Amino acid sequence: MSLPKPELGDLGEFIAALALGAMGKMEVPGEQVPVDLERARWFIDLLDILHNSLSEDVPAEQRARIEQLLTQLRLASVRG
Repeated sequence: MSLPKPELGDLGEFIAALALGAMGKMEVPGEQVPVDLERARWFIDLLDILHNSLSEDVPAEQRARIEQLLTQLRLASVRG
């Protein structure tokens, strides 16, 4: 099996999954993951740093992908 070339959006999705897990919004089969809102906030802040560090060389679709993830995470954190 050949995996696709990694992109920055993939890194964004990885960080977003960690944030969702810390919020208790993502199930991990066979495990009970404790809710840790401080850690979730840390992952959201990390994704924000990544987004703000992107250069103009990063394709627009990758930038938009990370922006969308940030928006979704922020909404999820407010909704609780």
